[in-house]
Amino acid sequence: MKKYALFLAVLLLASCSQNNEPTISCKLNKVKIITLIYDDLSPIIYSTSFSGNLTLEYNNDGSVSKVYGAFLNYPSGSSLSNWANNDNTYDEYNYSGNTVTVTHSANRNEKPYIKEFNFANNGQLLSKKVTNLYPFTSSPINYTYEYIGDTILEKSNGTLYRTFYLSNGNLQRVEKLMTNLSGQIIGKNEYTFENYDNTPNLLKGMYYINGAFFKAFSNNNFQKYTYQNYNYVNNEFVPNGNSKSISFSLTYNSDNVASIFEQNCN
Repeated sequence: MKKYALFLAVLLLASCSQNNEPTISCKLNKVKIITLIYDDLSPIIYSTSFSGNLTLEYNNDGSVSKVYGAFLNYPSGSSLSNWANNDNTYDEYNYSGNTVTVTHSANRNEKPYIKEFNFANNGQLLSKKVTNLYPFTSSPINYTYEYIGDTILEKSNGTLYRTFYLSNGNLQRVEKLMTNLSGQIIGKNEYTFENYDNTPNLLKGMYYINGAFFKAFSNNNFQKYTYQNYNYVNNEFVPNGNSKSISFSLTYNSDNVASIFEQNCN
């Protein structure tokens, strides 16, 4: 995975050198969580003491080593699994060949899960393995990814789980069909993404950053996403009222970097 990590590190370096001028290089330092979606962890408590940013640290070779702003467990009542982003909690990253293993909430006793990502040499995501750890350790769930033009099929243990639809290099929609025990469709969950800008997404390809999985498929930055749940009634999908929509406006610095990102340059 080191080869791929180095490939990403190069993509994150913004450098210029002309007429013997010194080269300026930049690394992604912070990410605002408003652009992130934690679709596989709930419930999430939003703590007023949290800064609202993830903070990235790097190994000497430019690969991500830790990301602060990970989840701290807050048991409440009968629920053991309330989670809140915490500035002092970090996810830890380890690399072996083309595989990235992420220990989430590495410096805490309660960890939500461990994730393992496997990549092709060109950085294309091939598979993901998720092992839930809290409140009980479960058997790993294996996901594979099949690419058909602008459509990506995500399969869970060999069965279609979700379908990703892209257009113009950006993720437009994620659809998960719901079925009953007989395999009949009874509804679906859907994420849609809108209002893309035309500036680089600095999380492109970084599927292993928690909350950035959807965003990592896109070249640019969305400014609105919507979650909608549907029932399947009389051969059509009907919204059932379970929905949410998040919108935000991006601004840009003199280097045309979106305001959801902060870089360290030297």
